[in-house]
Amino acid sequence: MNYLFISNTSKPSKKEYESLQSITLNNYSIPCVEAAFKLGCKVYMGISRRYAEHVKCTNYPAVQFYNAQIYRNPLNVCQVYNAYKSLISIIRKKNINIIHCNTPIGGALGRFCKQHSNIKTVIYTAHGLHFYKGCNFLQYCIFYMIEKFLTKFTDVIITINDEDFLAMSKMTKRNKHIKVYKVNGVGIDTSLLEATNVDNSRIRRSL
Repeated sequence: MNYLFISNTSKPSKKEYESLQSITLNNYSIPCVEAAFKLGCKVYMGISRRYAEHVKCTNYPAVQFYNAQIYRNPLNVCQVYNAYKSLISIIRKKNINIIHCNTPIGGALGRFCKQHSNIKTVIYTAHGLHFYKGCNFLQYCIFYMIEKFLTKFTDVIITINDEDFLAMSKMTKRNKHIKVYKVNGVGIDTSLLEATNVDNSRIRRSL
């Protein structure tokens, strides 16, 4: 099985884009990568580097990179289209079976690609949905409809708070093939903190 992890980032400077400097994976992606390795998958990851395939991963040497070009600006049509072409290319070239997509642009592109490829499973982690209690009505309607449309191409949705979990559970309740999960924030076991004895007065005095 071949697993692809994608998200979106800020557009790099020219020097950063041309760099061949090695990359160290951060805590944001490590649990996902380790889970994929445990399942026996080959792991590919999108980064914003021209020569991504030549960039080494320092802490997980088996991870292979590709030039994703997925940036945060959804209004730049050319950038979004280039990112889509790059994504389709890596999916077909490496015969990707599983996509784990994160963040708004990466999440949309990753899921939309399913209809144009042989992807078996698409996982989407919602790091805070853009329709929520308190946002303006127009924003709510637009982002709700976008998410509703994209659920057609999603197999697993991971949420990080109760409001998002309930919203996506309700949205997908008629789609029995979609599984919706919730982790607490970024997966921290808060019970470990609750069991810690802290002398608040002493800490306040020290500060």
